[in-house]
Amino acid sequence: MPVYFISDISGPCSSCADQPIRPKLSLKNLVYVGVREVDEEEEKLLKEHNIKNYAPAELKERGAEEVVRDLIQTLQLDKHPVHISFDVDALDPSLAPSTGTKVPFGLSVEDVVTIFREVRKTGSLVSCDFVEFNPLIGSEEDVETTVNSIAPVLREML
Repeated sequence: MPVYFISDISGPCSSCADQPIRPKLSLKNLVYVGVREVDEEEEKLLKEHNIKNYAPAELKERGAEEVVRDLIQTLQLDKHPVHISFDVDALDPSLAPSTGTKVPFGLSVEDVVTIFREVRKTGSLVSCDFVEFNPLIGSEEDVETTVNSIAPVLREML
């Protein structure tokens, strides 16, 4: 859980006396969208720190636009710099087979494009990263399917 090291879960780095590392991310500003499998310890941390996870079922029920409007309002995303870390395995495995963690019932490409579009409209999207795409996993067709699923998200980001 890389968030651990940049958040206020870990606190200041005690072994970095000459250059202390202070938390850069307050967990009150952290939200997950599309997480489907959470182990017991992760579930405990999410509850303990009141970290919201909008599961794919909620996006399907409420619609991605409504969920993003809720996020923008609740976290005041239009008033603060926003970073999106897009984990490709949030997509349904039929859309992104070239990733290491394949969990059924993931997000649609349209949902992810909507999330990026609506956050970008706030003018606060300052950075993003795309992780967990692995072109060494699967066939050439799997890689092409994954790239074709990611491409609209990249285009929306620009």
